[in-house]
Amino acid sequence: MFKDSTLIKVNPLPDSRINSTGPFCVDAGIKTITPTTSGGGIFYGGNYIDSTGKFNPAKASIGLNKVFYTLKDANQCRSKDSILIRVNKLPDASINSAGPFCIDAGIQTITAKVNTNGKFYGGAFIDSSGKFNPKIASAGSHKIYYYFKDANSCSSFDSTSITVNPLPDASITAAGPFCIDA
Repeated sequence: MFKDSTLIKVNPLPDSRINSTGPFCVDAGIKTITPTTSGGGIFYGGNYIDSTGKFNPAKASIGLNKVFYTLKDANQCRSKDSILIRVNKLPDASINSAGPFCIDAGIQTITAKVNTNGKFYGGAFIDSSGKFNPKIASAGSHKIYYYFKDANSCSSFDSTSITVNPLPDASITAAGPFCIDA
């Protein structure tokens, strides 16, 4: 009886794990997704990711987006991994319409439509809480802005113009003197 033996080498799979990343705001710009080890693999999953790992939140869906990475090593062993990347929407920073106001109307409160914990800005005529002073603003159109940042660190802003009207001219033209029998 003859016996023979041979050694068979079993190669391990390459490390195709993806580094955890995100969440991103939808307007965050292009982000680079990276594998845990460099190795020349390919990313894929949708039009929001290119083969080199450039992730575009603006092209992704709000919510979770799946990204895959596949890697083939020199031994032709292939491995694949995937992660979910969250994309958060921008908060609503819209402003309720206001005005026009007369220049002597006193302090007016400008308000946000939805998210009320933001900051107003635009000039000395408005404070961060939305108190608008028509007298300081003076007659004319004045642009104000509202900035809001949510719990996801996503932010947006809105602007509106507020008109301040001058007081009407109530002066009286001098008359007289008159004769008693005029």
